[in-house]
Amino acid sequence: MSVDRKQAQNIASVLSEGLPYIQRFYGKTIVIKYGGAAMSKTSLKEGFARDIALMKLVGMNPVIVHGGGPQIANELKSAGIKTSFISGFRVTDHKTMKIVRRVLGQEINKEIVGLIKGFGAEAFAMTRYNKNIIRSSKLRLNEGKDLGLVGKVESIQNKEIKKKIGKGFIDPVI
Repeated sequence: MSVDRKQAQNIASVLSEGLPYIQRFYGKTIVIKYGGAAMSKTSLKEGFARDIALMKLVGMNPVIVHGGGPQIANELKSAGIKTSFISGFRVTDHKTMKIVRRVLGQEINKEIVGLIKGFGAEAFAMTRYNKNIIRSSKLRLNEGKDLGLVGKVESIQNKEIKKKIGKGFIDPVI
């Protein structure tokens, strides 16, 4: 890859501006929330994956926790499943959960891993099948309304995450 003088100056400028951040976060684990709205355009997805690969390349340990609300909503609509929300939480029955699991675990997670790998970094898809990483309990609202299969996180078992980071992986995590 060849660059002209102006391009080289721009690259040097960006790198020198980023140096304090690279030094500050070198060797640190950084949890990044990647929301469903940011996954709506190819250019945004590719830019995100490129930036994550760069973070790993300069010595940071990004861990991605992704969403997928808009993508889930589209799939539920396609399946003819009506969605309701209470206090901002999607009411989730077994049919809805089946779609949520597929969209998050089989589609979005795999796409993120593939995009990151496309930019030269190692990534690993961690889903509900990976050793009970997220411990949760049923979420109960003060109003007494039942949200179905909606939970609240009680704890994160990070042993497996740390093991993958130690092997050089970036972990998208649900």
